[in-house]
Parts: sequence; C-alpha cells; structure tokens
Amino acid sequence: MKRKLLIMVVASFMTISLVSCGSSGQNMADDKNSSDDIISPTNAKIPEYEEDEDKFTGEKMTDFSVKTIQGETFSLSDALKEKEAVMVNFWATWCTPCELEIPYMQQAYEQYKDNVDIVALSIEPTDTNDVLKEYAKEHGMTFMVANGTETGLCEVYAEDCIPVTLLVDRSGTIVHYSEGSESSAEAFTTLFDSVIGDDNSGSNDTKDNATDAIYTVTITDQNKEAVQGCVVNFCDDSSCATVVSDKNGIAKHSGVAYPYHIQIVKVPDGYSYDTSKEYVAEEDGYKLAVAVKKD
Repeated sequence: MKRKLLIMVVASFMTISLVSCGSSGQNMADDKNSSDDIISPTNAKIPEYEEDEDKFTGEKMTDFSVKTIQGETFSLSDALKEKEAVMVNFWATWCTPCELEIPYMQQAYEQYKDNVDIVALSIEPTDTNDVLKEYAKEHGMTFMVANGTETGLCEVYAEDCIPVTLLVDRSGTIVHYSEGSESSAEAFTTLFDSVIGDDNSGSNDTKDNATDAIYTVTITDQNKEAVQGCVVNFCDDSSCATVVSDKNGIAKHSGVAYPYHIQIVKVPDGYSYDTSKEYVAEEDGYKLAVAVKKD
C-alpha cells in the first residue's frame, strides 16, 4: 500500500495537534527523491480533506490478540473483562507526532492503569520486538506495546494517518476515535473519565494511603520562571513513571514510598539541561527544585 507522508500541524492557544499520514519508514526512503510527496515542518499545512472523527464511534471494535514486547498475549476481550476500557493507539517508531504524545499517554496510564488498559500497536513491519523494546525503554513506556501489522487492524483503523487513538468501552464499543497527537496528559485523562466516571477514576489516591507519598519536582529557568513541558522520570528498580511538568513548572508523582531515582530526560525547545543528572528521593514526600537554562 503506497501512501504519502503527511504531517499536520494545527496550532492554537491551547493545543497543538500533529498527524503523520502516510507510508512506513521503508517507503519514506523510496520516496525521498520526490519532494512533492513529503511535506516538511517548514511548509506543513492543514491537509485538504475533511476529517470525520466519528466514523468508527458506536461500532463494535474487532476483537484481537497480539503478543506484546512484555512477553504477554494481549486480548481485547480478555482485557475488557477486567478493565473499564481499553485505549488502542496506532503508531510507529519513525513517527515524530507519535513520539510527542508518548509522555502524556504514559502519565495518564500511570494514573488510570487500574481501570484502563493501553495497547500501542505499531503499523510498521520493520518495528520488530527488539526495536520496540529499545524504543519503549528509551521513552519510559510501561503500557502494552506490540507490532500490530498481523492483526489486520492497521488497514482498517489507521490506513491513512498516525497516530490514531481508539477508546473501547467495556461492551466492546468504540466510544472515541481521533487522528493526531495529543499535547497534554489531560486530553487522555478527560477521555478516560468520560467512560469510567468520577467515582472510579483509577487515581492512586483510592489505594492504601498509608503507603503512598507524593514526590514533587519544581522546574524553573535562570530567571525563576516556571518551565512547562519538561519530561521527568521517577524510577524504581523495575520501571519508571513519566510525568510532564505543568504550567507552574511542577512534575508530581504519587506512589508507594520509595527512594525513587529522579531524572529530567527532556526539556522544551529553547532550553538546555544536562539530562545525565540524577537525583534520589531521600525521604517520603521528597521535594526537588531544579533550574534549567533558557537559551
């Protein structure tokens, strides 16, 4: 299947939505001599087609099972027996818009994983288990990840664009379909709340509070101004929780009391920081202030 690569950038005061529409990394290489076939970030524009984000909503999601990089077999029907909803995300490792939303997806997953499963299905045939494992490790992805090319779903739900996100409720019905990269964790948590309700939000606050603690990182620049959009990892011995700093420059993690290793792994464009620095949460409720440099 021959498709063009298209990056859609829609900017407003509140959100930025990015869509990569087109071919795999191999096809991109085949097309590199055709400048008309690729829209670069410098000449990106809104595509001349009309989106219909309701085209799959209300339909039953095709049941599927897939072997994940975690070594488990993920089954949609089995997952819906235990969780309130499942979010299926179609993406690829070469897709920049997909990469941009991963920290927000991870942050939402950490908050709602008791009630919502996330499975990220790559549409790229060359995204092997080894490739996906390395990518997931680098990006702190702890939700289910798999190559979805053998499921038959990619041609149905993500034929033209990635990332594509579907939310399936407990009855197996698609209640949300969207094309494009989300620019905040709130976009995902709001979506989850619409399905599972306020009384079943999946928040860690409903667990045993006696063993929970809140860890806070406040990030400012050299002018003491808050820096939004920094990606912060809170890691224990087995996994990392990824949080993105908010408009107040705060990245907050709530979890079981533990001497987490804290690291800022990415800062926004226009800022610089030594991402090799690492801090250890020496006490419950550890608070850390970090300064990054505004270029």
